[in-house]
Amino acid sequence: MSDEIFGDRRQALEEAFFRKHEQEAIDKIKGQQLAEDEYKFYAAQHGITDHNVVDTLRRAGVHPATLSALLLVPLIEVAWADFVLDEKERQALDQAARAAGIKEGSEAEKLLHVWFEHKPDQVLHDAWASFVQALVMKMDPAAKANFRNHILEPARRIARASGGILGIGRVSAQEQKVLDNLDIWLT
Repeated sequence: MSDEIFGDRRQALEEAFFRKHEQEAIDKIKGQQLAEDEYKFYAAQHGITDHNVVDTLRRAGVHPATLSALLLVPLIEVAWADFVLDEKERQALDQAARAAGIKEGSEAEKLLHVWFEHKPDQVLHDAWASFVQALVMKMDPAAKANFRNHILEPARRIARASGGILGIGRVSAQEQKVLDNLDIWLT
């Protein structure tokens, strides 16, 4: 019984430790940027003028310097679907980050690595969903289909990264559920 209590307490302390470090990383990334500058950036770069979308991104710790990491959130969700992000998934995520133009040592990469260490909260998914919804509203059907494939194909590669024989072929039920939900959401 006492082992259970100590185990629960240890787990709670570990979670608090990781949340604290995640928040410190996010706070450092935020720096001294003003909200108005961010509103202007999203309007100019992405055509997003809804302050609620930008506020959602800010609450999730996503700023112009880390925006490229936001587009990898579906991959992070697939990797964490089974509650474990293993080394093969980390390598596949790093490859996806490079393919997405995230440079080694950048603020976006630092944020990704925080997500590698601790599964992000639901607020990150909400920020991603809000941003993507604002983006796709401005896309024609062909652009939407291309965007959908741009998200789903790398997510499928992450799901296959650690499954099956020699990491090839098997996708866990939890990962498949995340993929199915993404497919529905992006349709």
